[in-house]
Amino acid sequence: MRLREATTEIVSVNAWGTLTIPGGSYAVLRESRVQYHELRIDALIPVLGWLDVTDQSTMQGGLDPELFDEDTTYSYHFINDGSKETIAIVTYVEDFWGSNPTYVSNVQYKVADFSTAAEGAAAADATVRVFPNPAMDRIQVQAPGLRSGACDVLVMDAMGRQVLRSRGAPGGLGLQLDLDISGLEAGMYRGSIVPDSGDAVPFRFVKS
Repeated sequence: MRLREATTEIVSVNAWGTLTIPGGSYAVLRESRVQYHELRIDALIPVLGWLDVTDQSTMQGGLDPELFDEDTTYSYHFINDGSKETIAIVTYVEDFWGSNPTYVSNVQYKVADFSTAAEGAAAADATVRVFPNPAMDRIQVQAPGLRSGACDVLVMDAMGRQVLRSRGAPGGLGLQLDLDISGLEAGMYRGSIVPDSGDAVPFRFVKS
């Protein structure tokens, strides 16, 4: 017998806008995440291997069924182009039987040590602008801080697979590249501008 923790997570991008946290206001995408967590009992059965016997154990084995109830966690993750990480997480509770069905249980935010387009020309070297965002067919990728040298623009899906690659070179206004995304599935994508010399600059967009 073995005790197994089973976790399933459903992630979707369902909003975009401006988020204000200590340190400033930032353009963000909002990811909605629902995580299901439960304990399960597996038994090693000859020939068949490991099988889930949780229901049989609670009904016939005298174990408390409440120990194996499914826990559900709801949260919003706010993502900004200028940060490689989520800048804020809001965890909330949905109590369908209570008088207050939805309430916030925890808020976390990142200390603002990243740059965004709204911070002005001082952050130009670390800024990538993508518009429209979300987009259906084409996006314009702009990096005003890139002034010389060719670069690759890579786009990855949520699984980290490269789905698009383009080559470009900056002009007088920096890098301005038009990408055809009509062949991509709907969802959130992460991209990188990779100069021939210098550090990669990340960006994100949503294909609607």
